[in-house]
Amino acid sequence: MIPSMPAKVPWLPQAVPPGARPERCAVCGRVALIPWTLRRDIHTKALVRTWVCTNCQSLVERPEPE
Repeated sequence: MIPSMPAKVPWLPQAVPPGARPERCAVCGRVALIPWTLRRDIHTKALVRTWVCTNCQSLVERPEPE
């Protein structure tokens, strides 16, 4: 019998990397919000950047200029 595979969990940073320019997180209030991933929205075809808070791990999506 083959055991089932565990669910894939995305890795999020737990510390602000060197050279990053963090912003204040709206959830926890700490200066720990950094840009993380860049993707294109399927429906609008606009660029969207996902920001992650290294303190509370909350995610925020913001539009990105082309």
